Amino acid sequence: MSVLRHVGIVVADIEASLAFYRRHFGFEPVADAVERGPALAHQLGLPAVEVRTVKLQAPDGGPLLELLDFSSPPRQPRAPAGLNVAGLTHLALTVADAAQVYSGLCAAGCAVTAPPAASADGRVRMFFCADPDGVQLEIVEEARP
Repeated sequence: MSVLRHVGIVVADIEASLAFYRRHFGFEPVADAVERGPALAHQLGLPAVEVRTVKLQAPDGGPLLELLDFSSPPRQPRAPAGLNVAGLTHLALTVADAAQVYSGLCAAGCAVTAPPAASADGRVRMFFCADPDGVQLEIVEEARP
């Protein structure tokens, strides 16, 4: 049996990313640590690694979101990728009110693709946006019966 534990995102500005996920989605830090040493360098395959990791919990629980801020070796730039590129393309977050989240993101100047709309199967209202590092987020509101 496997259970999703967390999703890690390497960030350029950890304070900006913390503020984004807290303000717009209600995530709160549950752990904040600087990690380094030979064991971590071996596990990651990165020499002389030092990384600040902040684990965030959604208001209703679920898997954690882990923000990683590498001071050594330096963070590499993100290669632009579309939603149709093989590999991990986006994270989906369930919210209570997609229109409210959309309005807040727009007011904050965040990149959004289009206003919330019904999915093709009609089960959810959804839209896509990007976090401060360009990670694509699918924002989903479950349809009410």
